This record gives sequence, structure tokens and C-alpha cells, in this order.
Amino acid sequence: MVHACNNAIWSALENCLVPPSASTTWYYSTILKKSLGAVILLPCGIITGTFVGIQKVCSYAGSFLKSPVIVDAKKNFQAVVDDPRLWSQIGTKTGIEEELINNPSRLPEPQIEGVGTATFQDSPHFCPDSQWADWILEKIPEKDRPKANLNLFELYKTPEGRQAVIKRLKKLHVTHFRFSLEWSLIEPREDEWNANNMKVYIDLCKDLRNAGIVPIVTLLHFSEPKDFHAKGSFEKYENIRRFTNYAFNAVDYLTRDYKGQPLVEMFCTVNEPAIDAFSRYVIGSFSPGQFLQFEKAGNFLKNLLKAHTIVCKLIKEKRPTVKVGIIHQYLRMRPTNFLLIPLLRYFTRLVNEAPMNFFKSGGKFELKVPFLCNIEEQCEAPKTDFVGTQYYVRPWIGLRGPTSYGEPMTKMPMHEDPEGIYEAIIETNKAFNAPVLVTETGISTDDDAQRSRYMLRARYAIREAANAIGIENVLGVSWWCLGDNMELERGMAQPFGLFPLTKDGLASEPKPGVAASIRVAYAWRNRPTESREVI
Repeated sequence: MVHACNNAIWSALENCLVPPSASTTWYYSTILKKSLGAVILLPCGIITGTFVGIQKVCSYAGSFLKSPVIVDAKKNFQAVVDDPRLWSQIGTKTGIEEELINNPSRLPEPQIEGVGTATFQDSPHFCPDSQWADWILEKIPEKDRPKANLNLFELYKTPEGRQAVIKRLKKLHVTHFRFSLEWSLIEPREDEWNANNMKVYIDLCKDLRNAGIVPIVTLLHFSEPKDFHAKGSFEKYENIRRFTNYAFNAVDYLTRDYKGQPLVEMFCTVNEPAIDAFSRYVIGSFSPGQFLQFEKAGNFLKNLLKAHTIVCKLIKEKRPTVKVGIIHQYLRMRPTNFLLIPLLRYFTRLVNEAPMNFFKSGGKFELKVPFLCNIEEQCEAPKTDFVGTQYYVRPWIGLRGPTSYGEPMTKMPMHEDPEGIYEAIIETNKAFNAPVLVTETGISTDDDAQRSRYMLRARYAIREAANAIGIENVLGVSWWCLGDNMELERGMAQPFGLFPLTKDGLASEPKPGVAASIRVAYAWRNRPTESREVI
């Protein structure tokens, strides 16, 4: 009751403080009414907030007086999501590996086993027309710039190079390979189409298909042509047409008949649109490097979501059997200090809630931030065949930055939180009303034991989610990423790769910390068909 009252008061106060929307006439009388409302509501909010705080303190103190509740984590995985210490009930690393390999309970197992990459990040030296080419030189310290890289795009150009990539994919026992088209390589300038670079991707897809590996193609993965970027990118609605034309033309090439079916049958339109908006206009880590510009971030995100809707519709009209999805990073920020509650509330609203609510509401985009932003628009109802859920952490943020409550930290820096992928899958499935493919998850670490532990626990959590909401709603996982590459504004300092990077490029063998996960992938792929669920 107290919580509900407190939330209602602060929501009403927030509405008094948001600026006028573009469609609202802003009279002095309106300002007066809103100001009076804020003056009345603020002390009420402080009072109810104080009661909520007292209630939490009392509840916490009372927990020491109660007998501990015994929870069977194997039957109630949500308990592990809420308290990661309960992983000890699930089992040791070896025990979890044996459970996943043998599957004595015959739980449903997702069928897609994949790994991902993005062209600009694995081949930055081959993308001089991307907006990132200049941003690297301006913002990334010399020591972290990509002097050596995987250079996968160079490998894609020759039969021998493509086979070298496929050979490594087979060592991971993957069924799918997710990669991005680099827009700036295919259409470096408006009305300029590079057919040779488009053919590189076509040849890659053919060789993947011949090897029994399914290509998943991302059409926009943070990188765009410089001239598009200079014109305002997706902040301006009129720029959407150029992207949708590029996307449709690229898909047209990639869905032509190959051995009786479309060459590529699975596309992701936009990679993490909310993270892109947040990084460009709120924290300034992506170009144009602006801070707390929520209005610009909201319009950018809204137009990217509209672009997805248009591209999805165009593709489905021409190739009805092709699957089209959008990618959302599930990121729920949690404060360790009450001073951070307002800031993280609006950060999370932008990066997590706005895109989820857009799909949940049938196309209503809304982003309201006191004093900074008031966007509300009913758009065309979006559709998606699947949602790519990307998950790394539900970060705890303190006054000194990311922290943890006892969980090991990674190099990102963020804490280990593999159990949270269960929550991410269930919440995105509910919001997007579509099957979930975990298009990215992984860990930045040089510790092989930590990598092994994270991957096995993440697999366990994914399988538990499939058991909770139905195997038809959990398609599988694509790990991030194939090899250590440039993690955009963080440069070369984040070792997410399943393969290490050597001075000669992609190493020939996976990292030792991937071995246990590979054994599980092999077991899942080779499980007799009669003993597993079929999607």
C-alpha cells in the first residue's frame, strides 16, 4: 500500500516536471498549474518515501529474527536469480557441466548454438568510411587502438579465408554464425553501391550454408557511413529512407534462391537501438559524444524503431518465409546509493523500458524525463518474428561506478551475473511477444576458470528459462564473440572472444575456458532427436 502510494505520487510529480511535448501549447497558466502541483507533491513524496525506507529497514532487521527459509534452487531457479549464492545448491562447475551434457531430467534444450561478431569490430582497418574510423583516432587512447585485429572481412574475400573461419566455427560445434553487414562498405556514400563488397558477404553465406552452418545477418550494428552520420543519422526522421533502401537492397541480394531456398533466412534489423541512443547522446561514448541529451536520444531511438518496422514489413512482403527480428539489450541498472536512484531510473527507462514498451503497447513510443524530455507518439504497430535478447549483467552502480555484492568482477568492469539471463529472456519474451534468441552473452576476462564458470551457468539459466516459458519461446544462444576484437569505445582492452587474437590474427584454437561449453554444445547437437523437444 505504502509502496503503491509512493510510486503514484512520484509519477505525478514527474509529470509536473517534464517539459512540454512538441505537440503541446505551453501557456503561462499551464506552467503555474504544474509548478503548484510540484510544490504540493514534493513534500508528500518525501513523506511516503521516508515510510518506504523505514519499512525496508524494518523488513531487513526482521529477517535476522526469522528462521531462514529453505529453498530448493533446482526446483525454483528464480531464487538463484534473486540470490546468486544459491548457485552452490545447483552444483559445482563440474556438476553443472555433467547435468547439461547428460540431461538426466530430459529438460528441453534450445536448438540454436551460435557465435557472433560485427564487421567494424573485427575488421576496423577495412572500414574507413564508417563514422567510427575518425572516432577511434579522436577518443581511444593510443595503447588501446586496434593495431592488429581479426581482419575477418579480408578472410571472407577468398575461399581459403572463408574456410579458415568455418574451420574455427566447427571447433565450437555451432549451428549458426551471426555477423553484421558493414553498411559503410556496401554503400559508402549515398547512391554509391559497392557490388564487390556485397559479393564478399554473399560468398560467405554460400560457404556457410555448404558447411551446414546457418548465417544470421545483422543489417545495422552501430556502424554507419560518415555522410549519413554527418546529416544527423537517425535523429532526423527524413534520414530513415536511406537506411531502409540499403537494408532492403542488401536483403534482396541475400535472399535469392540458393539450392531451393533463400540464401539467408534469418535477419536482425537493428542491433541494440536503445544502447546506441544512450551511448551517443546521454553518456557521450559514441559519436557525436553528447551528454544528457535525452530529447535527441529519444528521437534517435524512436526513429530506429520505426526503421525496424518499415524494413520488417518490406522484407516480409517480398520474402514471407524469411525470419526478421530486432535486437534488444536487457539492461536493468540498480543503484547501491539512494542518491543515484533518479539518474539510474531514467537511464533504465531509455535503454530498457522504452523499446520494450514500444512493442508491448503496439507502437506507442514514450520517453519522459523531468526538465529534459517529453516524447509521446503513436507509431505504426511493430512486428517481429523473434527478438534477439542481448544480456551481460544487471549492473549494480555505486558512486564510484559499477560494483557488486560479493560476486566476482570482470574486466568490463561489471560483476558476474549469468543467472540474470533467465530474467532477461522471460521479460523480453513477454514484452516483444516473440520467441527469444540470445544473440549475445559472454564475459570479458583473462581467467579461463571464470569464463568456463560463466558460460556453463549462463547455459543452465537459458535452459531453465526454456523450461519455464516453453521451448518454443527460447530458440537458443549466440555467444559474443568469435575472437577478441575492438569493443568500440573501449578499444582492444576487453577479451570477450572465444578465440584469442594473435599477431597473425585469429588463433587456431579456442581459449581453454571455452572447452567445457564446447563439450555441452557437442552433446546438445548430437542428442538423439527422439529425446529432445523440437521447436
